[in-house]
Amino acid sequence: MYTQTTFSFKGVPVTDIISDIMIPDIRRPLRPEVTRRKLEIPGRDGAWDFGPGNKRDFVIEVDFTIKGEDNGDLMTKMRSLSSFLDGKGELIFTDDPEVYTAQVFAQIMPRKRVFQRVQSGTIAFECSIQ
Repeated sequence: MYTQTTFSFKGVPVTDIISDIMIPDIRRPLRPEVTRRKLEIPGRDGAWDFGPGNKRDFVIEVDFTIKGEDNGDLMTKMRSLSSFLDGKGELIFTDDPEVYTAQVFAQIMPRKRVFQRVQSGTIAFECSIQ
């Protein structure tokens, strides 16, 4: 049986806020990018490598689709999603509940209205390394 991957933000599952949200795609790195510390000296081959640097902040993108009974219901659900994602908090995905990301800030980017009662978009979670 297939179960859809969803997420919790600040300890609250998104499906508690919007029961009929669909999440067709999640794009997340396996680990944060690490900066490299190297020094190149003119006239010398190669570079001195001082080892791994610092972990960089990263973005997790979550595509979503929301259905409404009518245009007003759809806009109410979009506003509810926006309020739900306000501020910073802990982000946990249902397919990997042992791993969480703290200090997350979310932005919603509505992409297009498929029909008058269907809205799709992307949530961009900006994740800070603490």
